Amino acid sequence: MEALRAQEDGSKPHSPKESMEDQQDASTSAPSRKRRRTNSSYEDDRKRKHVRGRRGALKGLVEMPMDILFEILGHLTSADILRLSWMSKALRGILMNRSSAFIWKTARANVEGLPDCPPFLNEPQYAAFMFDSTCDYCRQARTQTMIWDFTRCCHKCAVDGTKFQRRRDIYWQDMPFEIDDITPSVKVAVGRRTHEKVSITLIDELRQEFENLKSRQQKQWLANKATEADLRKEYFLQCKAWLNEQAAIRLQVLDETRQRRTAAIKQKLTGLGWGEDLEKLNSNRSQEFDNLSTVKIPKDLSDRAWEGMKEDLIQWMEGVKAERLKAEFRAAQNARRAILVEIYASFMASQPLHAILPPVADVAVTEPFRTIVDLPLPPEGPVVTAEHFAAAVETLPDFVKSWWRSADAKLLAVMRACKEINAQDIQESSLNLATTFFDCERSCACREQLSYPHVLVHHCALYPGYNTSHEEFKDLDCQPWNFKGKCFEFSSRWYNAARYTLEACGLDPDTTILEEVQHPTFFIECVGCIDWQTKKAGEGRNLMTWERAVCRLVLFVALVLIAE
Repeated sequence: MEALRAQEDGSKPHSPKESMEDQQDASTSAPSRKRRRTNSSYEDDRKRKHVRGRRGALKGLVEMPMDILFEILGHLTSADILRLSWMSKALRGILMNRSSAFIWKTARANVEGLPDCPPFLNEPQYAAFMFDSTCDYCRQARTQTMIWDFTRCCHKCAVDGTKFQRRRDIYWQDMPFEIDDITPSVKVAVGRRTHEKVSITLIDELRQEFENLKSRQQKQWLANKATEADLRKEYFLQCKAWLNEQAAIRLQVLDETRQRRTAAIKQKLTGLGWGEDLEKLNSNRSQEFDNLSTVKIPKDLSDRAWEGMKEDLIQWMEGVKAERLKAEFRAAQNARRAILVEIYASFMASQPLHAILPPVADVAVTEPFRTIVDLPLPPEGPVVTAEHFAAAVETLPDFVKSWWRSADAKLLAVMRACKEINAQDIQESSLNLATTFFDCERSCACREQLSYPHVLVHHCALYPGYNTSHEEFKDLDCQPWNFKGKCFEFSSRWYNAARYTLEACGLDPDTTILEEVQHPTFFIECVGCIDWQTKKAGEGRNLMTWERAVCRLVLFVALVLIAE
Protein backbone atom coordinates (compact mmCIF):
# COMPACT_ATOMS: atom_id res chain seq x y z
CA MET A 1 0.00 0.00 0.00
CA GLU A 2 1.91 3.01 -1.28
CA ALA A 3 1.89 6.36 0.50
CA LEU A 4 -0.12 8.94 -1.35
CA ARG A 5 0.99 12.53 -1.92
CA ALA A 6 -1.20 15.19 -3.49
CA GLN A 7 0.26 16.80 -6.59
CA GLU A 8 1.59 20.34 -6.27
CA ASP A 9 1.19 23.07 -8.83
CA GLY A 10 3.75 23.53 -11.56
CA SER A 11 5.64 26.28 -9.76
CA LYS A 12 6.77 23.94 -6.96
CA PRO A 13 8.97 20.85 -7.09
CA HIS A 14 7.23 17.50 -7.02
CA SER A 15 6.72 15.71 -3.73
CA PRO A 16 9.80 13.81 -2.50
CA LYS A 17 7.56 10.85 -1.74
CA GLU A 18 7.01 10.21 -5.42
CA SER A 19 8.93 7.27 -6.79
CA MET A 20 12.52 7.95 -7.82
CA GLU A 21 11.89 6.10 -11.05
CA ASP A 22 9.62 8.94 -12.19
CA GLN A 23 12.33 11.57 -11.75
CA GLN A 24 14.41 12.71 -14.69
CA ASP A 25 17.87 14.12 -14.72
CA ALA A 26 18.15 17.89 -15.05
CA SER A 27 20.31 17.47 -18.13
CA THR A 28 17.33 16.17 -20.14
CA SER A 29 15.14 19.17 -19.44
CA ALA A 30 13.85 21.29 -22.34
CA PRO A 31 16.00 24.26 -23.46
CA SER A 32 14.97 27.67 -22.18
CA ARG A 33 13.31 30.23 -24.45
CA LYS A 34 15.68 32.75 -26.11
CA ARG A 35 15.51 36.37 -25.03
CA ARG A 36 15.75 39.49 -27.14
CA ARG A 37 19.20 41.01 -27.02
CA THR A 38 19.40 44.67 -26.03
CA ASN A 39 22.12 47.21 -26.54
CA SER A 40 21.88 48.66 -23.03
CA SER A 41 22.25 46.82 -19.74
CA TYR A 42 20.66 49.62 -17.74
CA GLU A 43 17.33 47.85 -17.28
CA ASP A 44 18.99 44.57 -16.24
CA ASP A 45 21.26 46.34 -13.75
CA ARG A 46 18.30 48.16 -12.24
CA LYS A 47 16.33 44.94 -11.82
CA ARG A 48 19.23 43.11 -10.24
CA LYS A 49 19.76 46.00 -7.88
CA HIS A 50 16.28 45.56 -6.37
CA VAL A 51 16.31 41.76 -6.11
CA ARG A 52 16.20 40.57 -2.50
CA GLY A 53 17.60 37.27 -1.25
CA ARG A 54 20.34 35.21 -2.84
CA ARG A 55 18.98 34.24 -6.22
CA GLY A 56 21.26 31.78 -7.97
CA ALA A 57 23.35 31.10 -4.86
CA LEU A 58 23.05 27.32 -5.38
CA LYS A 59 24.15 27.53 -9.01
CA GLY A 60 27.72 26.82 -8.02
CA LEU A 61 26.77 23.49 -6.44
CA VAL A 62 25.62 21.87 -9.66
CA GLU A 63 28.58 23.30 -11.59
CA MET A 64 31.27 21.84 -9.32
CA PRO A 65 32.73 18.36 -9.93
CA MET A 66 30.45 15.55 -8.84
CA ASP A 67 32.98 13.95 -6.50
CA ILE A 68 33.34 17.21 -4.59
CA LEU A 69 29.57 17.69 -4.52
CA PHE A 70 29.04 14.16 -3.21
CA GLU A 71 31.72 14.73 -0.58
CA ILE A 72 29.87 17.82 0.64
CA LEU A 73 26.51 16.10 0.61
CA GLY A 74 27.95 13.19 2.56
CA HIS A 75 28.21 15.42 5.65
CA LEU A 76 24.53 16.41 5.61
CA THR A 77 21.51 14.80 7.24
CA SER A 78 18.36 13.48 5.63
CA ALA A 79 16.49 16.69 6.45
CA ASP A 80 19.21 18.75 4.75
CA ILE A 81 19.16 16.61 1.61
CA LEU A 82 15.37 16.76 1.53
CA ARG A 83 15.35 20.55 1.61
CA LEU A 84 18.10 20.76 -1.00
CA SER A 85 15.91 18.70 -3.32
CA TRP A 86 13.30 21.46 -3.08
CA MET A 87 15.69 24.30 -3.94
CA SER A 88 16.16 23.94 -7.69
CA LYS A 89 15.32 21.63 -10.54
CA ALA A 90 18.99 20.99 -11.22
CA LEU A 91 19.70 19.84 -7.67
CA ARG A 92 16.51 17.82 -7.61
CA GLY A 93 17.50 16.11 -10.83
CA ILE A 94 20.80 15.06 -9.27
CA LEU A 95 19.38 13.96 -5.91
CA MET A 96 16.41 12.09 -7.33
CA ASN A 97 18.49 10.11 -9.81
CA ARG A 98 18.64 6.40 -9.08
CA SER A 99 22.44 6.54 -8.95
CA SER A 100 22.23 9.07 -6.07
CA ALA A 101 20.55 6.65 -3.69
CA PHE A 102 23.79 6.34 -1.71
CA ILE A 103 23.59 10.06 -0.86
CA TRP A 104 20.26 9.53 0.91
CA LYS A 105 21.56 6.44 2.71
CA THR A 106 24.67 8.29 3.88
CA ALA A 107 22.54 11.21 5.07
CA ARG A 108 20.26 8.81 6.95
CA ALA A 109 23.28 7.24 8.63
CA ASN A 110 24.33 10.71 9.81
CA VAL A 111 21.12 10.95 11.88
CA GLU A 112 21.68 9.27 15.23
CA GLY A 113 19.16 6.58 16.11
CA LEU A 114 17.04 6.99 12.96
CA PRO A 115 15.38 3.64 12.11
CA ASP A 116 16.28 1.93 8.85
CA CYS A 117 14.31 2.73 5.73
CA PRO A 118 11.27 0.44 5.40
CA PRO A 119 11.43 -1.93 2.41
CA PHE A 120 8.18 -0.56 0.98
CA LEU A 121 9.53 3.03 0.73
CA ASN A 122 12.47 4.51 -1.13
CA GLU A 123 14.91 6.86 0.59
CA PRO A 124 13.33 10.17 -0.54
CA GLN A 125 9.87 8.96 0.48
CA TYR A 126 11.16 7.89 3.87
CA ALA A 127 12.98 11.20 4.43
CA ALA A 128 9.88 13.16 3.43
CA PHE A 129 7.70 11.25 5.90
CA MET A 130 10.15 11.70 8.77
CA PHE A 131 11.16 15.33 8.22
CA ASP A 132 8.33 16.97 6.23
CA SER A 133 5.19 17.72 8.23
CA THR A 134 3.14 18.76 5.20
CA CYS A 135 -0.25 17.09 4.84
CA ASP A 136 -0.18 14.40 2.13
CA TYR A 137 -3.78 15.09 1.10
CA CYS A 138 -3.76 18.85 0.57
CA ARG A 139 -0.01 19.69 0.48
CA GLN A 140 -0.75 22.94 2.32
CA ALA A 141 -1.25 22.49 6.05
CA ARG A 142 1.35 21.42 8.58
CA THR A 143 0.38 18.52 10.81
CA GLN A 144 1.83 16.08 13.30
CA THR A 145 -0.95 13.53 12.79
CA MET A 146 0.58 10.43 11.22
CA ILE A 147 -1.07 7.27 9.91
CA TRP A 148 0.56 3.87 9.90
CA ASP A 149 0.56 3.75 6.09
CA PHE A 150 3.29 6.43 6.34
CA THR A 151 1.16 9.43 5.43
CA ARG A 152 0.25 12.60 7.28
CA CYS A 153 -3.23 14.08 7.46
CA CYS A 154 -4.30 17.51 8.73
CA HIS A 155 -7.53 18.08 10.63
CA LYS A 156 -9.11 19.98 7.75
CA CYS A 157 -8.66 17.02 5.41
CA ALA A 158 -9.74 14.52 8.07
CA VAL A 159 -13.11 16.25 8.52
CA ASP A 160 -13.55 16.71 4.77
CA GLY A 161 -16.35 14.36 3.78
CA THR A 162 -15.00 14.07 0.24
CA LYS A 163 -11.71 12.62 1.49
CA PHE A 164 -12.47 10.74 4.70
CA GLN A 165 -15.54 8.96 6.04
CA ARG A 166 -16.35 6.80 9.03
CA ARG A 167 -15.90 3.10 8.46
CA ARG A 168 -19.56 2.26 8.83
CA ASP A 169 -20.54 4.89 6.26
CA ILE A 170 -18.44 3.42 3.43
CA TYR A 171 -18.79 -0.32 3.97
CA TRP A 172 -19.80 -2.26 0.90
CA GLN A 173 -22.04 -5.28 0.83
CA ASP A 174 -20.41 -8.58 1.80
CA MET A 175 -17.21 -6.77 2.78
CA PRO A 176 -15.00 -9.13 4.83
CA PHE A 177 -14.28 -8.01 8.40
CA GLU A 178 -10.53 -8.42 7.75
CA ILE A 179 -10.67 -5.16 5.79
CA ASP A 180 -10.76 -3.25 9.08
CA ASP A 181 -7.35 -4.57 10.08
CA ILE A 182 -5.66 -3.64 6.80
CA THR A 183 -7.24 -0.20 6.41
CA PRO A 184 -5.31 2.70 7.98
CA SER A 185 -7.48 5.20 9.85
CA VAL A 186 -7.19 8.57 11.54
CA LYS A 187 -8.97 9.66 14.73
CA VAL A 188 -10.88 12.93 14.46
CA ALA A 189 -12.29 14.86 17.43
CA VAL A 190 -15.74 16.27 16.63
CA GLY A 191 -17.12 18.10 19.65
CA ARG A 192 -16.90 15.75 22.61
CA ARG A 193 -16.75 12.65 20.44
CA THR A 194 -13.89 11.02 18.57
CA HIS A 195 -14.56 9.39 15.21
CA GLU A 196 -12.29 6.95 13.41
CA LYS A 197 -12.19 7.79 9.71
CA VAL A 198 -10.60 6.15 6.66
CA SER A 199 -9.65 7.42 3.22
CA ILE A 200 -12.45 7.12 0.67
CA THR A 201 -9.95 6.71 -2.18
CA LEU A 202 -8.14 3.93 -0.37
CA ILE A 203 -11.35 2.05 0.38
CA ASP A 204 -12.40 2.31 -3.26
CA GLU A 205 -9.04 0.91 -4.38
CA LEU A 206 -9.26 -1.98 -1.93
CA ARG A 207 -12.81 -2.72 -2.98
CA GLN A 208 -11.88 -2.73 -6.66
CA GLU A 209 -8.91 -5.01 -6.07
CA PHE A 210 -10.94 -7.35 -3.90
CA GLU A 211 -13.90 -7.64 -6.26
CA ASN A 212 -11.67 -8.26 -9.28
CA LEU A 213 -10.33 -11.41 -7.64
CA LYS A 214 -11.91 -14.80 -7.56
CA SER A 215 -13.09 -16.24 -4.26
CA ARG A 216 -10.01 -18.46 -3.89
CA GLN A 217 -7.68 -15.54 -4.59
CA GLN A 218 -9.49 -13.22 -2.19
CA LYS A 219 -8.37 -15.16 0.89
CA GLN A 220 -4.75 -15.07 -0.21
CA TRP A 221 -5.11 -11.38 -1.02
CA LEU A 222 -6.40 -10.66 2.47
CA ALA A 223 -3.56 -12.65 4.01
CA ASN A 224 -0.97 -10.75 1.95
CA LYS A 225 -2.52 -7.42 2.86
CA ALA A 226 -2.56 -8.37 6.55
CA THR A 227 1.14 -9.29 6.41
CA GLU A 228 1.92 -6.02 4.65
CA ALA A 229 -0.13 -4.05 7.21
CA ASP A 230 1.67 -5.74 10.12
CA LEU A 231 5.02 -4.86 8.55
CA ARG A 232 4.00 -1.24 8.07
CA LYS A 233 2.68 -0.98 11.63
CA GLU A 234 5.92 -2.40 13.00
CA TYR A 235 8.07 0.13 11.15
CA PHE A 236 5.57 2.90 11.90
CA LEU A 237 5.83 2.33 15.65
CA GLN A 238 9.62 2.51 15.44
CA CYS A 239 9.51 5.74 13.45
CA LYS A 240 6.90 7.31 15.70
CA ALA A 241 8.90 6.42 18.81
CA TRP A 242 11.98 8.06 17.31
CA LEU A 243 10.03 11.19 16.35
CA ASN A 244 8.54 11.42 19.84
CA GLU A 245 12.01 11.10 21.32
CA GLN A 246 13.31 13.86 19.05
CA ALA A 247 10.35 16.07 20.00
CA ALA A 248 11.11 15.53 23.68
CA ILE A 249 14.76 16.38 23.09
CA ARG A 250 13.72 19.48 21.19
CA LEU A 251 11.43 20.57 24.02
CA GLN A 252 14.24 20.03 26.50
CA VAL A 253 16.62 22.13 24.41
CA LEU A 254 14.03 24.89 24.11
CA ASP A 255 13.38 24.78 27.85
CA GLU A 256 17.09 25.02 28.61
CA THR A 257 17.36 27.96 26.23
CA ARG A 258 14.44 29.69 27.97
CA GLN A 259 16.05 29.09 31.34
CA ARG A 260 19.31 30.63 30.14
CA ARG A 261 17.43 33.61 28.75
CA THR A 262 15.44 34.03 31.97
CA ALA A 263 18.60 33.80 34.08
CA ALA A 264 20.34 36.36 31.87
CA ILE A 265 17.39 38.76 32.13
CA LYS A 266 17.28 38.38 35.91
CA GLN A 267 21.01 39.05 36.05
CA LYS A 268 20.50 42.24 34.05
CA LEU A 269 17.67 43.33 36.35
CA THR A 270 19.76 42.53 39.41
CA GLY A 271 22.45 44.82 38.06
CA LEU A 272 19.83 47.57 37.91
CA GLY A 273 18.89 47.08 41.58
CA TRP A 274 15.92 44.73 41.28
CA GLY A 275 17.60 41.68 42.83
CA GLU A 276 15.70 41.83 46.13
CA ASP A 277 12.37 42.20 44.36
CA LEU A 278 13.13 39.22 42.12
CA GLU A 279 13.91 37.07 45.16
CA LYS A 280 10.64 38.09 46.83
CA LEU A 281 8.44 37.15 43.87
CA ASN A 282 5.80 34.66 44.95
CA SER A 283 5.07 31.55 42.90
CA ASN A 284 2.31 33.20 40.87
CA ARG A 285 4.35 36.30 40.08
CA SER A 286 7.43 34.20 39.30
CA GLN A 287 5.41 32.13 36.84
CA GLU A 288 3.99 35.32 35.34
CA PHE A 289 7.52 36.68 34.90
CA ASP A 290 8.65 33.51 33.13
CA ASN A 291 5.64 33.74 30.80
CA LEU A 292 6.20 37.35 29.75
CA SER A 293 6.29 37.60 25.96
CA THR A 294 9.83 38.98 25.98
CA VAL A 295 11.13 36.45 28.50
CA LYS A 296 9.70 33.11 27.35
CA ILE A 297 11.26 33.28 23.87
CA PRO A 298 13.52 30.20 23.39
CA LYS A 299 16.47 32.29 22.25
CA ASP A 300 19.61 33.40 24.03
CA LEU A 301 19.53 37.01 25.18
CA SER A 302 21.41 39.55 23.09
CA ASP A 303 22.34 43.12 23.98
CA ARG A 304 20.02 44.45 21.33
CA ALA A 305 17.09 42.38 22.61
CA TRP A 306 17.79 43.52 26.17
CA GLU A 307 17.72 47.18 25.20
CA GLY A 308 14.39 46.63 23.50
CA MET A 309 12.73 45.00 26.50
CA LYS A 310 14.42 46.79 29.41
CA GLU A 311 11.90 49.60 29.84
CA ASP A 312 8.90 47.26 29.75
CA LEU A 313 10.48 44.91 32.29
CA ILE A 314 11.35 47.78 34.63
CA GLN A 315 7.76 49.02 34.40
CA TRP A 316 6.51 45.51 35.22
CA MET A 317 8.89 45.24 38.18
CA GLU A 318 7.74 48.62 39.51
CA GLY A 319 4.14 47.44 39.46
CA VAL A 320 5.04 44.17 41.18
CA LYS A 321 7.09 46.00 43.81
CA ALA A 322 4.24 48.40 44.57
CA GLU A 323 1.85 45.48 44.93
CA ARG A 324 4.28 43.60 47.19
CA LEU A 325 4.87 46.61 49.45
CA LYS A 326 1.12 47.09 49.70
CA ALA A 327 0.67 43.44 50.70
CA GLU A 328 3.50 43.66 53.26
CA PHE A 329 2.00 46.81 54.77
CA ARG A 330 -1.39 45.16 54.92
CA ALA A 331 0.11 42.12 56.68
CA ALA A 332 1.81 44.44 59.18
CA GLN A 333 -1.50 46.23 59.82
CA ASN A 334 -3.19 42.89 60.40
CA ALA A 335 -0.53 41.91 62.93
CA ARG A 336 -0.90 45.26 64.72
CA ARG A 337 -4.68 44.87 64.85
CA ALA A 338 -4.19 41.43 66.39
CA ILE A 339 -2.14 43.09 69.16
CA LEU A 340 -4.90 45.67 69.61
CA VAL A 341 -7.54 42.92 69.89
CA GLU A 342 -5.62 41.29 72.75
CA ILE A 343 -5.17 44.62 74.53
CA TYR A 344 -8.84 45.52 74.15
CA ALA A 345 -9.90 42.08 75.39
CA SER A 346 -7.93 42.74 78.58
CA PHE A 347 -9.62 46.12 78.94
CA MET A 348 -13.10 44.56 78.50
CA ALA A 349 -12.28 41.95 81.14
CA SER A 350 -11.57 44.74 83.60
CA GLN A 351 -15.03 46.29 83.13
CA PRO A 352 -18.29 45.28 84.91
CA LEU A 353 -19.84 42.01 83.79
CA HIS A 354 -22.80 43.42 81.87
CA ALA A 355 -21.14 46.61 80.70
CA ILE A 356 -21.98 47.56 77.13
CA LEU A 357 -18.78 48.45 75.30
CA PRO A 358 -18.06 49.45 71.71
CA PRO A 359 -16.71 46.77 69.36
CA VAL A 360 -12.98 46.64 68.74
CA ALA A 361 -13.51 47.94 65.20
CA ASP A 362 -14.69 51.28 66.61
CA VAL A 363 -11.49 51.44 68.61
CA ALA A 364 -9.26 50.48 65.66
CA VAL A 365 -10.57 53.26 63.39
CA THR A 366 -10.29 55.96 66.06
CA GLU A 367 -7.26 58.02 67.00
CA PRO A 368 -4.72 57.43 68.41
CA PHE A 369 -5.11 53.71 67.68
CA ARG A 370 -5.47 54.20 63.92
CA THR A 371 -2.21 56.16 63.75
CA ILE A 372 -0.36 53.34 65.50
CA VAL A 373 -1.85 50.72 63.17
CA ASP A 374 -0.88 52.79 60.11
CA LEU A 375 2.73 53.45 61.11
CA PRO A 376 5.15 52.88 58.19
CA LEU A 377 7.19 49.71 57.95
CA PRO A 378 10.81 49.55 59.07
CA PRO A 379 13.23 51.15 58.48
CA GLU A 380 10.98 54.23 58.10
CA GLY A 381 8.87 53.16 61.08
CA PRO A 382 9.26 51.03 64.24
CA VAL A 383 8.37 47.40 64.81
CA VAL A 384 5.02 47.89 66.55
CA THR A 385 4.53 46.02 69.84
CA ALA A 386 2.02 46.19 72.70
CA GLU A 387 4.10 48.93 74.31
CA HIS A 388 3.22 51.33 71.49
CA PHE A 389 -0.46 51.08 72.51
CA ALA A 390 0.18 51.75 76.22
CA ALA A 391 -0.53 55.49 76.06
CA ALA A 392 -3.55 54.99 73.81
CA VAL A 393 -5.11 52.46 76.21
CA GLU A 394 -5.31 55.17 78.87
CA THR A 395 -7.82 57.02 76.69
CA LEU A 396 -10.25 54.06 76.42
CA PRO A 397 -12.57 55.08 79.32
CA ASP A 398 -13.13 58.50 77.79
CA PHE A 399 -13.56 56.91 74.36
CA VAL A 400 -16.30 54.59 75.69
CA LYS A 401 -18.23 57.58 77.03
CA SER A 402 -17.94 59.50 73.75
CA TRP A 403 -18.97 56.38 71.83
CA TRP A 404 -22.13 56.09 73.97
CA ARG A 405 -23.01 59.71 73.28
CA SER A 406 -22.47 59.24 69.55
CA ALA A 407 -24.56 56.05 69.45
CA ASP A 408 -27.38 57.71 71.42
CA ALA A 409 -27.40 60.63 68.99
CA LYS A 410 -27.72 58.24 66.03
CA LEU A 411 -30.62 56.39 67.65
CA LEU A 412 -32.41 59.64 68.51
CA ALA A 413 -32.03 60.69 64.87
CA VAL A 414 -33.63 57.40 63.82
CA MET A 415 -36.55 58.04 66.18
CA ARG A 416 -37.06 61.60 64.91
CA ALA A 417 -37.13 60.26 61.33
CA CYS A 418 -40.31 58.31 62.13
CA LYS A 419 -43.36 60.19 60.82
CA GLU A 420 -45.83 58.64 63.27
CA ILE A 421 -44.40 60.39 66.32
CA ASN A 422 -43.71 64.05 67.03
CA ALA A 423 -40.00 64.73 66.59
CA GLN A 424 -40.15 67.54 69.19
CA ASP A 425 -41.24 65.05 71.83
CA ILE A 426 -38.11 62.97 71.34
CA GLN A 427 -35.61 63.65 74.11
CA GLU A 428 -32.53 61.79 75.27
CA SER A 429 -34.66 60.15 77.96
CA SER A 430 -36.94 58.73 75.26
CA LEU A 431 -34.41 55.96 74.63
CA ASN A 432 -35.17 54.43 78.04
CA LEU A 433 -38.96 54.41 77.63
CA ALA A 434 -40.75 51.09 77.54
CA THR A 435 -42.36 52.06 74.21
CA THR A 436 -39.01 52.46 72.39
CA PHE A 437 -38.23 49.61 70.02
CA PHE A 438 -35.93 49.44 67.01
CA ASP A 439 -36.37 47.14 64.03
CA CYS A 440 -33.26 45.43 62.56
CA GLU A 441 -33.26 46.23 58.83
CA ARG A 442 -29.91 44.76 57.82
CA SER A 443 -30.91 41.12 57.52
CA CYS A 444 -34.20 39.75 56.23
CA ALA A 445 -33.59 36.65 58.33
CA CYS A 446 -33.33 38.70 61.53
CA ARG A 447 -36.06 41.38 61.76
CA GLU A 448 -35.56 41.39 65.53
CA GLN A 449 -37.22 44.07 67.70
CA LEU A 450 -34.64 45.64 70.00
CA SER A 451 -34.98 47.88 72.99
CA TYR A 452 -32.37 50.21 74.41
CA PRO A 453 -29.52 49.57 75.29
CA HIS A 454 -29.55 46.06 73.78
CA VAL A 455 -29.64 47.68 70.35
CA LEU A 456 -26.03 48.77 70.98
CA VAL A 457 -24.77 45.16 71.02
CA HIS A 458 -26.99 43.63 68.34
CA HIS A 459 -24.85 41.23 66.26
CA CYS A 460 -26.18 42.43 62.87
CA ALA A 461 -24.77 45.89 63.59
CA LEU A 462 -21.33 44.58 64.59
CA TYR A 463 -20.28 42.04 61.96
CA PRO A 464 -19.30 42.83 58.35
CA GLY A 465 -20.95 41.13 55.42
CA TYR A 466 -19.21 38.62 53.19
CA ASN A 467 -18.91 41.17 50.40
CA THR A 468 -17.46 44.01 52.44
CA SER A 469 -14.72 46.00 50.72
CA HIS A 470 -13.02 47.00 53.99
CA GLU A 471 -10.02 44.77 54.54
CA GLU A 472 -9.52 45.95 58.13
CA PHE A 473 -13.01 44.74 59.05
CA LYS A 474 -12.25 41.34 57.53
CA ASP A 475 -9.11 41.12 59.64
CA LEU A 476 -11.01 42.01 62.81
CA ASP A 477 -14.10 39.97 61.88
CA CYS A 478 -15.97 42.99 63.14
CA GLN A 479 -17.09 46.44 62.02
CA PRO A 480 -17.97 49.67 63.83
CA TRP A 481 -21.44 49.67 65.35
CA ASN A 482 -24.13 50.58 62.77
CA PHE A 483 -21.32 51.38 60.33
CA LYS A 484 -23.37 52.84 57.48
CA GLY A 485 -26.21 54.08 59.68
CA LYS A 486 -28.87 51.96 57.95
CA CYS A 487 -29.09 49.00 60.28
CA PHE A 488 -32.04 50.17 62.42
CA GLU A 489 -35.41 51.84 62.03
CA PHE A 490 -37.79 52.94 64.74
CA SER A 491 -40.58 50.35 65.04
CA SER A 492 -43.86 52.27 64.96
CA ARG A 493 -45.91 49.05 65.16
CA TRP A 494 -44.29 48.02 68.43
CA TYR A 495 -44.44 51.60 69.67
CA ASN A 496 -48.22 51.75 69.21
CA ALA A 497 -48.70 48.25 70.63
CA ALA A 498 -46.58 49.13 73.67
CA ARG A 499 -48.54 52.34 74.32
CA TYR A 500 -51.85 50.43 74.09
CA THR A 501 -50.58 47.74 76.48
CA LEU A 502 -49.32 50.25 79.04
CA GLU A 503 -52.57 52.20 78.93
CA ALA A 504 -54.49 48.94 79.39
CA CYS A 505 -52.38 48.26 82.45
CA GLY A 506 -53.04 51.74 83.84
CA LEU A 507 -49.51 53.01 83.20
CA ASP A 508 -48.40 56.23 81.52
CA PRO A 509 -46.63 55.37 78.22
CA ASP A 510 -44.84 58.74 78.17
CA THR A 511 -43.06 58.18 81.49
CA THR A 512 -42.85 54.41 82.02
CA ILE A 513 -39.29 53.29 81.48
CA LEU A 514 -38.10 49.90 80.30
CA GLU A 515 -36.55 49.04 83.65
CA GLU A 516 -39.99 49.06 85.30
CA VAL A 517 -41.64 46.64 82.88
CA GLN A 518 -38.59 44.35 82.83
CA HIS A 519 -38.61 43.91 86.60
CA PRO A 520 -38.71 40.20 87.55
CA THR A 521 -42.06 40.67 89.32
CA PHE A 522 -43.74 42.44 86.41
CA PHE A 523 -46.04 40.24 84.30
CA ILE A 524 -48.94 40.92 81.97
CA GLU A 525 -52.01 38.71 81.88
CA CYS A 526 -53.91 38.43 78.63
CA VAL A 527 -57.59 37.94 79.44
CA GLY A 528 -58.58 37.75 75.80
CA CYS A 529 -56.68 34.55 75.04
CA ILE A 530 -56.38 31.38 77.09
CA ASP A 531 -53.61 28.86 76.90
CA TRP A 532 -55.56 25.60 76.51
CA GLN A 533 -52.71 23.59 77.95
CA THR A 534 -52.78 25.56 81.20
CA LYS A 535 -56.60 25.50 81.28
CA LYS A 536 -56.59 21.74 80.97
CA ALA A 537 -54.24 21.57 83.94
CA GLY A 538 -56.67 23.63 85.96
CA GLU A 539 -54.88 26.95 85.56
CA GLY A 540 -56.71 29.52 83.48
CA ARG A 541 -54.27 32.47 83.62
CA ASN A 542 -51.86 33.31 80.76
CA LEU A 543 -48.95 35.45 82.01
CA MET A 544 -46.35 37.03 79.75
CA THR A 545 -43.23 39.17 79.97
CA TRP A 546 -43.27 42.69 78.61
CA GLU A 547 -41.67 41.93 75.21
CA ARG A 548 -43.82 38.82 74.71
CA ALA A 549 -47.01 40.73 75.47
CA VAL A 550 -46.18 43.49 72.98
CA CYS A 551 -45.20 40.92 70.34
CA ARG A 552 -48.49 39.01 70.77
CA LEU A 553 -50.49 42.19 70.39
CA VAL A 554 -48.59 43.10 67.20
CA LEU A 555 -49.32 39.66 65.76
CA PHE A 556 -52.99 39.89 66.77
CA VAL A 557 -53.36 43.23 65.00
CA ALA A 558 -51.65 41.84 61.91
CA LEU A 559 -54.04 38.85 61.81
CA VAL A 560 -57.05 41.13 62.15
CA LEU A 561 -55.83 43.28 59.27
CA ILE A 562 -55.28 40.21 57.13
CA ALA A 563 -58.76 38.91 57.96
CA GLU A 564 -60.30 42.21 56.95
